[in-house]
Amino acid sequence: MVLSWYHFFELTAFALSLIFLSDLKKFKIGGYVAYLLLVCVTELTASNIEAFGLYNNHFVYNIYIVFATAISLYIYYQILDYKGKKKMAYLVLSILAVLYITINMFFVQGFIDYDTYGNTVNTSVSIILPVLVLVKLFINDDIKIKLTDNPYFWICTGTLIFNLCDLLILGLQQFIQVKKITVGGVMLYNIIMPIFAAFLYGCLCYSFILCRKLTTRLSLS
Repeated sequence: MVLSWYHFFELTAFALSLIFLSDLKKFKIGGYVAYLLLVCVTELTASNIEAFGLYNNHFVYNIYIVFATAISLYIYYQILDYKGKKKMAYLVLSILAVLYITINMFFVQGFIDYDTYGNTVNTSVSIILPVLVLVKLFINDDIKIKLTDNPYFWICTGTLIFNLCDLLILGLQQFIQVKKITVGGVMLYNIIMPIFAAFLYGCLCYSFILCRKLTTRLSLS
């Protein structure tokens, strides 16, 4: 089995989400257990496609995009905690987003080719929603919890930076492939994205630890 260095960040984040699950639930982010399980299974499968008799990892990532989008929308639905018309609008847009990605996979780009349309939707969701949460944090700054001590801040910061990088690289992917931009024989995409993936899952790890610390502190106060 092939294990890349950044896989350890993903596995560590998944392990911490299990260890601190009760604390995560208090901050309405228990959905990260399912999300990180999906990430670990997807990444390990995609890195060992030969063992599963697959020619490429596009099918694996296409399936991941559908479920990752749905889980992410659920997690941020819990965090944002919208009411009334905002809640209804969020649910409708969420259903439309997942439906679009699913239809694209089955009837447009298919399973064989990488679903760039679906990935664009997933990336856009993973940029817009963290921004909404960060704006909410700045507006409703809780004096009991400093911004940098808030688990949501680190979750959103890591997610936002990773997906902005992903969107940029996706836009340059064709140029990188045509110009064959490599470092030591490795495509630039395969060098940059693991670094930002490690940053994202490092932020998640830290946010889960903060959940435990804050839960313990608030229970003692």
